[in-house]
Amino acid sequence: MSELEQYVNYFRAVDVPPSKTHICRVTDRGVYLPSNPVHLLLGFIYLLKEGIISQDDSLLDAGSGDGRVAILGSLLGMRSTGVEYDSKLVELARYHAQQLGTDTTFLQGDFTDNATYHPGSFRDFSLVYNFINNEDKVAEKIAQDSREGTKFLLYGCVDNEQFPGLDCTGGFNLHDDLVPTNPIAPRIGAIHIYHKPLGQRVWATTSRL
Repeated sequence: MSELEQYVNYFRAVDVPPSKTHICRVTDRGVYLPSNPVHLLLGFIYLLKEGIISQDDSLLDAGSGDGRVAILGSLLGMRSTGVEYDSKLVELARYHAQQLGTDTTFLQGDFTDNATYHPGSFRDFSLVYNFINNEDKVAEKIAQDSREGTKFLLYGCVDNEQFPGLDCTGGFNLHDDLVPTNPIAPRIGAIHIYHKPLGQRVWATTSRL
């Protein structure tokens, strides 16, 4: 069994109640809902195939929950970090990473606070992911503090959301097999792709347009 097959099977088992590690919770900073591991894997493989992301990227999952996105990034060859405010979820993410044999880093704290990344920096990351939860804050942090060219992947069902300081450069719908053979197959979500453009000035605030 490959590492990616093991990843999918592992989190599928996690997501079946009454698994002791299955978790869906409201935290002080948002709501954690676990993503389907198959959808995540298909989406990231598509992004790699299309050259939108690469194994050279340094991935940050802003609001990493139980760690499955950051762990997937590690398995795909990226240097991956998850930041999560809820200490119990951080502990759970580290457990999952240990079970799957990855060296994924998990930090407990507020992803908008530079101190969370010490002795590193938010600017260390070239790719930021968020499951449509506090996405305005993530986008503002990228516009203010990331390097030019930083990519932002937003997983959710909202179409054409715009963020000051970031360019929306694409996106694709997710289906159970990514490219459905049934032309009317319902989508189960979408990944929207943003970039911080070259020569970007700093934005002080962000809002939905």
